[in-house]
Amino acid sequence: YGAPDGAMTTAFVRVVREGRYASYPHFMRELDVAMRRGGFAQRPQLCATQAFDTSRPFRFDNVHPNTNRMLGRQFRVRHKAKRRPFGNGLGDLLMAGAAGDLVLALAP
Repeated sequence: YGAPDGAMTTAFVRVVREGRYASYPHFMRELDVAMRRGGFAQRPQLCATQAFDTSRPFRFDNVHPNTNRMLGRQFRVRHKAKRRPFGNGLGDLLMAGAAGDLVLALAP
């Protein structure tokens, strides 16, 4: 810690090098301890592209084949938001105000 590296990366490398973990939950606890020991309050989080058994040993040479139904990046279809002029009743309020101004302007 203190070097221009990320806190999470530094803690991750330290825990992996020390090898004081057995399962994924144990690894995450050790990672949290290393972060706190380094004076960081952030909560470590890791993610995976597929589900895995968290009780199996957390090792880099324990690779399992991909079990996802679809390979590659999945894109979500985005729909353009419908434009609502003056939403939430504001349009009605402005229209009533404009109508009132028009009536006053036309009144003798």
